[in-house]
Amino acid sequence: MKQFLKRLWQSPLKGFLILLPAVSIGIVVNHLTGPSGQVQLPAQSATDLLMIFVGIVGSVCGVAYSYYEKLEALKKEHEEEVQVRDGIVFKRGKRTGGIWMAFCPVCERPADTTILVKCPDTKCKWQAIKSKKQIDEIISHLPP
Repeated sequence: MKQFLKRLWQSPLKGFLILLPAVSIGIVVNHLTGPSGQVQLPAQSATDLLMIFVGIVGSVCGVAYSYYEKLEALKKEHEEEVQVRDGIVFKRGKRTGGIWMAFCPVCERPADTTILVKCPDTKCKWQAIKSKKQIDEIISHLPP
């Protein structure tokens, strides 16, 4: 929770989180100001407003934190090991079925290793002068 709050405070939402209570208080005070210019607010109403505000902020933070936890779990689940050898990116993880595969270092798509190592994207046009046999040899020297 501490890490979540720290990241939330460093995000662009910081301004919104500060501005929201200030604007809310301004609206309530402006609405409740009597003709004499003084705020006429019974103690019970002030307590109710404060409890509503705290409840809304707490609810929003609770929902945001639950989504943050789900995101962190997904990140952990889809983590990949990455190694770079001879200008070629090799990745291993859930997406590759747990085996090392060559990827394009430019657009990060799985590389075509049928003859030479190249990017399958025709717009990218990245290629390396390595044969399938050389790629297999590099993969054999990567961590098991």
